[in-house]
Amino acid sequence: MNPTTAALITFLKSKGWDVRLRSEPCEVVLPRGEASQISPPLREFFALVEGCVDSNQTCWFNCLNEFCGQTDNAFVWNEWEILSRHAVDAKEEATHAFWADHLPFFMGVQPFYCFLSARLSDGAICFGSEPEFEEVSVVASSFTELIHLLENRQLDVLVQRLFM
Repeated sequence: MNPTTAALITFLKSKGWDVRLRSEPCEVVLPRGEASQISPPLREFFALVEGCVDSNQTCWFNCLNEFCGQTDNAFVWNEWEILSRHAVDAKEEATHAFWADHLPFFMGVQPFYCFLSARLSDGAICFGSEPEFEEVSVVASSFTELIHLLENRQLDVLVQRLFM
């Protein structure tokens, strides 16, 4: 396990998160073939972590089981995309283009619907929330930087609070 993944797992466990590791790393296959487009640290996280949810079960990381639809979660991995498409004409190009370039790997439902995504075009980590999910802000230039900022409490207070 690389130090980045180990640091994230240690941090989350210290905050009371339930982090379930796989006995062996697995091949990362994502629904739209995005695996080759995400950073090695994020790909390793997916390969090693079977499930990851906060103690209140209001925030979680989408792991391979979520991406494959093999969980009993009330929300599917792309729930916010589905809500966005229902709110606008399903053929709206901007909405389609946004979600084609963002892989939501973290979701929250308290205090509001929100997500963190890896922007596939450049690896940046973006934060989005309701009501306009596509109006995101970049919170880190990479998954590795996100973990560093999280550990050092240097993220925006709103984003940092999701992990506490």
